[in-house]
Amino acid sequence: MKPNYVLIDYENVQPTNVQMLNQDHFNVMIFLGANQTKIPYEIVMVFQEMGSRARYIKISSVGSNALDFHIAFYIGQLTKEYPEAYFHIISNDTGFDPLIQHLRDRKIFITRSKDIMDMPIFRTSILPIVEVETKITTKTPDIAVKSTTPVAPIPKNIHDRIVMVRKDLQKRGDSRPRSIETLFNTINSLFRKELSEDELSLIIRELHYQQIITISETQVVYHLEANS
Repeated sequence: MKPNYVLIDYENVQPTNVQMLNQDHFNVMIFLGANQTKIPYEIVMVFQEMGSRARYIKISSVGSNALDFHIAFYIGQLTKEYPEAYFHIISNDTGFDPLIQHLRDRKIFITRSKDIMDMPIFRTSILPIVEVETKITTKTPDIAVKSTTPVAPIPKNIHDRIVMVRKDLQKRGDSRPRSIETLFNTINSLFRKELSEDELSLIIRELHYQQIITISETQVVYHLEANS
């Protein structure tokens, strides 16, 4: 899995579920305001376990948007050094959104979430392998033999699901769905109608974030060639 860099605006939000980030593909930076002198024990213990994959960035001065500028600086450094990675800003501050859109325009995968649990990578569920029952007709007309055929598992990772959807849309050519409703139904069928409405909506949102589609009111425009 590609590395994920998570930058937490701790002056703006104080997430309590940092344990979810204690996985090998996560690198975490928590940005602290000049007046923030205490960090909960739970965060300290998780960061200690993560070792070099976790860092504290303490802002030395007080000022309007001072911490935001620091996050923007580190985002710039990281995207230049790891352009193929995924980046996540944890903050309620919508002031980051113009920067995020600019980076997306440059084909950088970046999102802003209000909480760790809202990160796209955590908003999918692990689905088991499905077995479908098929009938094999023999030469004897009155005999039917039942067998189970394993169906490929639905990817649990949002990024793998996006790849699967993109390939399906590319194969459709001029018959691609042109409205949000038909696109929703097409993706639903692709995943055997096993995803929830929230998961399907997340896929459409990520297609939009990655500039694979553009949504104008209820109509969909595709940019698959530019993202192939």
